[in-house]
Amino acid sequence: MGLFRDIGRNYEEFKQEVRETADESAEFRCTACDAAVHTDTDTCPECGADAVDER
Repeated sequence: MGLFRDIGRNYEEFKQEVRETADESAEFRCTACDAAVHTDTDTCPECGADAVDER
């Protein structure tokens, strides 16, 4: 069982690193909730606010 726990932990760490890297490279950010937005849109996909600005 230790092997599966280690694999699960490594997978979760990898997902977190990917998410952080993607957020850092986002070209847009919501000024209402500070979510990273990767496409040019007026509405935030996380909170729905019309507050997306270019970084």
